[in-house]
Amino acid sequence: MMSTVPRNPYIIGRPIDDNDQYLFWGRQSLFWFIEDNLRNKTKVIILYGQRRIGKSSLLRNIPTSVNLDSFSFVPFDLESYSHKSLGELLEELATEILDGLELDSPEILLPEPTALDTDPSLFYKQFLPQVYQSLGNRNLALLLDEFETLNTPDKTKDNHRLYQHLFPYLKSLVAKQDNLYLILCVGQESKDLPDLLGIFKGAPTTEIGLLDQQTTQELITKPAAGLLTYEPAAIQAIYNLSAGHPYFTQVLCFAIFSRARDLEQWHITPEDVENSLDQALENASAGLAWIRAGLSIPERVVFSAFAEADNPVKNNYKNSLNQPLTLLEKYGVIQTTALTKAVDQLAKRGLLDKTKQKITIELIRSWLIKRYPLQQEILELEKLGQEQINPIYQQATTQYQKGEITKALGLYERVVDLNPNHFSAVFALAESYLELGEFQKAVSYYQRAYKVDKIRNKDGLVRSLLNYGNQLIYQEAFTTATEQFQQVLEISPENLAAREKLLEIENYSNNSDPLLNKSYPSGMISEDRYGSNAKIPSQGNWLGKLALGVVIISLVGVGYYNLSTPCPTGAQKVFGI
Repeated sequence: MMSTVPRNPYIIGRPIDDNDQYLFWGRQSLFWFIEDNLRNKTKVIILYGQRRIGKSSLLRNIPTSVNLDSFSFVPFDLESYSHKSLGELLEELATEILDGLELDSPEILLPEPTALDTDPSLFYKQFLPQVYQSLGNRNLALLLDEFETLNTPDKTKDNHRLYQHLFPYLKSLVAKQDNLYLILCVGQESKDLPDLLGIFKGAPTTEIGLLDQQTTQELITKPAAGLLTYEPAAIQAIYNLSAGHPYFTQVLCFAIFSRARDLEQWHITPEDVENSLDQALENASAGLAWIRAGLSIPERVVFSAFAEADNPVKNNYKNSLNQPLTLLEKYGVIQTTALTKAVDQLAKRGLLDKTKQKITIELIRSWLIKRYPLQQEILELEKLGQEQINPIYQQATTQYQKGEITKALGLYERVVDLNPNHFSAVFALAESYLELGEFQKAVSYYQRAYKVDKIRNKDGLVRSLLNYGNQLIYQEAFTTATEQFQQVLEISPENLAAREKLLEIENYSNNSDPLLNKSYPSGMISEDRYGSNAKIPSQGNWLGKLALGVVIISLVGVGYYNLSTPCPTGAQKVFGI
């Protein structure tokens, strides 16, 4: 037993700076890449990587890890400047340069933000020459991080002007300043990356990627050396979950250490890793949510589809390129261009492996299964194009409430044309067609609605199938009618109406055997089957009796369903259900 309670040596939730440099592992090849380009007087270097990959930590460790005495480095995070003007940003950057270089000379005057807004050239005409004079023979390298925060959906007019003007301004800045260098860091999924590559054409670019297995092992074992002992299988289990992602490796190790400290069990086995996973997911919830927040709705849905498709508990599909999209069809989702493109977008973001068949990081997949199951996530597709679609949908609902069902149907059909995965409209169409007695269309829509929400749409699908089967009996389409009743039994095996109709169709088919029966113009069945004195029902009378039971049961079912079926939590009632 340890005499004192040890501090958890793993870091989550903040960048690792030079104060914790002993916890920063790997990335040596990236530091060499930066050093070689700076030696070659490359004025702009672009680094990119997925969220939480350690971009900020890398930038903060450049000053101590890049061995160039002829350079002074100043990190500058753009995250908190998304709603400021270009002049305000330049004034803050000037302050950061003075603080970072510890230049407190009263001769270096800071320009005013209003003056910089009017004339941004004051930054490099007046301020920077004073800085160069204090630096002597050293060059100034600005390490700029979090570009993507400037390109936010809620950006103000001033913010939009900043986003538009900052990149061209930086380009002109380095072109006019021989002693100024830029190292720009941006998210792999950011819309800014193509802009940066377009403006700084020819700038060397490299990815901040996953750690290799050896470096990941060092990140696991060295911070807790002398405290924790990891079995090789435990290290492998952590790597299998994190795939070498430094943030998720730290998250797992943080949870493992906390559990070991609570239990005072300092030898870590694969079982300890497994038992720490839930707490690790809880600790990483903010980081995981941030990753997901950067995805579009189609990307989120497809991401959850990949998570579930790779879930051996729920699926036994063989690996296939189209497996996740096929799984979406199982849940009633119509494939669209946006969903198909989402696969490539997820792979481009590094969230899928190179084969585009599997989520790269198992820990993220586990979180998606737990927090964003596919059947819940597909409902988000209804939000696509809602600015255009919602008024049409509301108009359709109003028409239905007025009893104008035919007009409502046309509007609901228009909604589904605009967004095939607007499930509220699909549910409405199914119920409306059933009410109008267009049973074949009702069956078609209810079959899809049932895939989306089995509980809500089970009774409606059964009623539609029974009515359609009944209609087919009148049309003497007994094979197709049989299929409808068999579908009812697949959904509701104890359904007596479906069993009775199947039995009666079978009996009728047997009685209509051409070898035993001869048809007369009157529709009477040959008396050879029943004997000369038997009263043989006409075919029309038999069909009427066969169908009558289904009609009665279906009508009773409508009333019972409307009264007894609750609306799911968070769902708006449509047509009284």
